[in-house]
Amino acid sequence: DVQIGRLDASGNVIRWQAGTPFSPPRHSHGLIVYQGQVCILGGDPGNATSLADVWCLTRPANGQIGQWTPGPPMPQGRRNMAVAVGPRP
Repeated sequence: DVQIGRLDASGNVIRWQAGTPFSPPRHSHGLIVYQGQVCILGGDPGNATSLADVWCLTRPANGQIGQWTPGPPMPQGRRNMAVAVGPRP
């Protein structure tokens, strides 16, 4: 499931609420937060296979929670990965 933490002005979580789920459910995925987006990369849907899909959630200017939208897939499936964001060369 997807859980979203509501933050106070200091950045502390004040409550959790259910978010918009995406399919298929997964574990062992990568996650990055960059330029107002949260992106989930790959993972394992529970059958020891690796997913190559990418899903991103953008927070609209009104502060509401947006919808998961597909991003460009990775060249091959991955699970149990580390991800990082850095400047382009």
